[in-house]
Amino acid sequence: MVVWMRRITKQVLFIGLGYLSVGLAAIGLFLPVLPTTPFVLLAAFFFTNSSDRLYQWLLGHPYFGKYLCSYLKFKAVDPRVKAQALIILWVGLIASGLLLQNNWLRAALLVIGIGVTLHISSLKPLTDAQLQEIETSQLQAVSEESQG
Repeated sequence: MVVWMRRITKQVLFIGLGYLSVGLAAIGLFLPVLPTTPFVLLAAFFFTNSSDRLYQWLLGHPYFGKYLCSYLKFKAVDPRVKAQALIILWVGLIASGLLLQNNWLRAALLVIGIGVTLHISSLKPLTDAQLQEIETSQLQAVSEESQG
């Protein structure tokens, strides 16, 4: 009985943390100082250990699924995603810096921006063949889901 309760408690906790991670990843799409990748990977970890259905949902997600598959399978990112992320990052940081009066906060934003830029730049770009493979596998997954 105690083992069953622990397993259920862990499952509920991990599902909740998975949803929280997806939510933070979604917010990270719009807030340049909140990285998306770690939260998507964290959500994948939580869903893998709690709900196969939610893990499959995440893999099939229109945005996060492609992002996650490319990272998990190839340790690479679509070059367009890298470029978009860097543009959004720096537009947001520059706008924030212009609104701030405190030079220490501006310096902190600059350091964060440089760190995030270095991380994003260090990710390998997906090749056209890898990108095609991911898109094909996602289309197959969607097709199987709609039939089943």
